[in-house]
Amino acid sequence: MLRLVQVIHNYQFHYYHHYHYYNHYYIKGDHPTTRLCCKWLARNIETNKNIEVLDYGCGSAILGLSALKYGATKADGTDIDLDALISASRNCINNNLSMDLYLADDSELDEVQSIVMNQLRGSNSNINFLPVSKIENKKYDLVVANILAPILISLAPQLAKHTKPNGRIALSGLVIQQKDVLISRYSEFFDEVTLEESEDDWILITGIKHLLIYYIYSHFTCYHHYINMNIRKSKKLTAKTF
Repeated sequence: MLRLVQVIHNYQFHYYHHYHYYNHYYIKGDHPTTRLCCKWLARNIETNKNIEVLDYGCGSAILGLSALKYGATKADGTDIDLDALISASRNCINNNLSMDLYLADDSELDEVQSIVMNQLRGSNSNINFLPVSKIENKKYDLVVANILAPILISLAPQLAKHTKPNGRIALSGLVIQQKDVLISRYSEFFDEVTLEESEDDWILITGIKHLLIYYIYSHFTCYHHYINMNIRKSKKLTAKTF
C-alpha cells in the first residue's frame, strides 16, 4: 500500500492504493476516465445536494469520496476485489468521510467474464465486508461505473435496477471504439444514452432512467414472475393428477 495525496477537481484527497495490475491507473485518480466521471458527478451534485450515489466497481473509492466532497448526502461503493475495498475503507478514514462498502460477486456474469473477474479478485483481506445483496433492492439518484466494457455490458440490468426513476447513470473505462455497443445495450434500460464527453480516446457515456422505461421494465418483470408462478402451480397440479 502507498499513501498519496491527490487533487481531483479542486479537492485534495489523502488515500491509499495498491498495485493490483488491472486498476493501477484508475484508482490513483489521474486517469482520464476518473476525471470524466468526477466532472459528471460535480455537474449533477452541485446543483442538487440531496443526492445518493452508487459507485459500482469503486476501486479505492475515489469517485465515491468525490461525490461526498461535492455535497452528496450518501455514497455507497461496491467492488469484487477485496484489496480494493481495504483501500477504500482506509481512504474513508483518512478523509474523514463515510461510505458503506459492499463486496460484489460474479453471479450476474457469464462463464468467461466470471473467469476474468476471478483473476481480478484480491485475496489479502482479513476484514469482512457486507455482500452486495444487502443493497439488492436499493435505488440511487446517480450510478457511476468506471470498469471494463465487457463487464458493463453484462451488468446493464443490475445497474438499471439500482437507478431511481429519473435517475442518471455514467459509464466509463471505455474507449471510443466501444461507444456503439455500449449505447445500444444501455438504451434497453435508459433514455437519452449518449457519449457525453471524451478525453483523448477515453469516453463517458450517460443516460437517464425515465419513468416510462421504469414502468415498462417493472411491469414486465412482475408479469414474468406471475407467469413463472402459474407454470409451477400447473406442473404441481399435473403431477398430483397422476
